[in-house]
Amino acid sequence: MSERSIFRRARLLLAKQRLNALDVLLLRRALEVTKGTNVQFFWELGSDAGLKIEVLRERCLALLFLFAWSNLTDDLVDKEADYLLGESSEKAGPIALYVLRCLADAVALQAAEIPTEVWVQANLDLAACACVGFEEIRETPWTRERWLSVGEGIAGLQFSAYLRILWCGTPLAAWSEEVGKCLGMISHFACDRKSEDPRLRSLLEEEQREIASWIEEKKRWLKQRAEEAHLQGILMWLRNLPEGGES
Repeated sequence: MSERSIFRRARLLLAKQRLNALDVLLLRRALEVTKGTNVQFFWELGSDAGLKIEVLRERCLALLFLFAWSNLTDDLVDKEADYLLGESSEKAGPIALYVLRCLADAVALQAAEIPTEVWVQANLDLAACACVGFEEIRETPWTRERWLSVGEGIAGLQFSAYLRILWCGTPLAAWSEEVGKCLGMISHFACDRKSEDPRLRSLLEEEQREIASWIEEKKRWLKQRAEEAHLQGILMWLRNLPEGGES
């Protein structure tokens, strides 16, 4: 199974909705802009946890809709969602968010075998993640402490929620929160490094070095846990991170 097959299932589900061709195209764009990010990684992590292929497929589909929902929210905040409908994206975006979120819920609760209590806790994690967004958009100077606090919220909690969903009912369920937060922070740092995001670039050089050192500690911890549990997906992901955390 590959990322391509999960996207194919998502497109089939969109085709079953009461939408015209332009609306379907809009939603497909919201999905496809996330290609090459997390879907294949989710599949590998679920495979490492021993999930049955049918359950894994549906969980990855639910996670795709959730990730597209989160990604589009961020792009709308940053005014970077022109890929939807150009100048009309500002109005179309919130509707697309509504549809993506509803489809995530439908898939998760119908065939992905996710217990209600797990889905509730994952949503509480995502709500806490969203609340940190208010801090992220404030026009205040960035510091090491603020970067870590925001990162732990918008990235750490987000990945914790994803792994809570993906690994529930498996021997790795107890690790989902800690491993998810670690994955989120490493990814957050890599993305900020690659994009030269002002929230990282504007920090004092000493603060940037301290954060980089902290991330390296997280990578070592994650590598050790992945080796202990034979999590090949995580080990491969870590190997593909270039030196310095850039991606």
